[in-house]
Amino acid sequence: MRSILIKNINPSIGESISVDGKNGHHLINVARIKNNESIVIMDGTGTFFYGRVLNVHKKHLDLIIEKREMINKCNLFDLAFCQTKRDALEDVIKSSVEIGIDKFIPVISQYSSNHEINMNRIMSIIESAMIQSNNPFFLNLEEPIALNKLCDRFCDYDKIFYFSSTPNSQSTTLYGPLENDKILIIIGPEGGLSIGEEKILQPFKNFFSINLPTNILRSKTAIGVASGYIIGMTK
Repeated sequence: MRSILIKNINPSIGESISVDGKNGHHLINVARIKNNESIVIMDGTGTFFYGRVLNVHKKHLDLIIEKREMINKCNLFDLAFCQTKRDALEDVIKSSVEIGIDKFIPVISQYSSNHEINMNRIMSIIESAMIQSNNPFFLNLEEPIALNKLCDRFCDYDKIFYFSSTPNSQSTTLYGPLENDKILIIIGPEGGLSIGEEKILQPFKNFFSINLPTNILRSKTAIGVASGYIIGMTK
């Protein structure tokens, strides 16, 4: 079923609404939507509105709302990601939305690419990824933060997992069950964190360094591998 995103929408069951603008153009001219086809409208805060097409016009279409569904949010974990080049960062944002990550924290580290983030473009990418993956919740994107400032927030989490590319990192599997834990995943830049930066993280009792038997991974691949590893331990 095709989906669209409309912020701040709250129609009643049986109400007829008009869809125009970017959404209308896509449905009419790209998707070639027809009368009686079904569409899911997401509001970005966890509500699905199921609509049926009544009439297709040149620049807008009319829907009738037939069902409303509230989606329970499953907070998998938060992600602290050391900034990469713009194209790679955009891919990471897309992957984060598709996976269902709750909070995305850009981190400034010694080897990260510390460029200014174009928030308008990133929000457009987030919305597109939500529609593509049918993720009903906006990604909570924070302002970039220095690594030492991120450490000040470790007390907000039960466990912090850092995925290191260094084979001799102090890895451990003695972290117990994760089902009800509030988790933060940290992924370094393409060059990894410096030795000094890793030493800053290691003294925290809720911090665990993990080195997986993989080759050097691109940013978006690292997100998928790390997320899958953690999800596999929580299920």
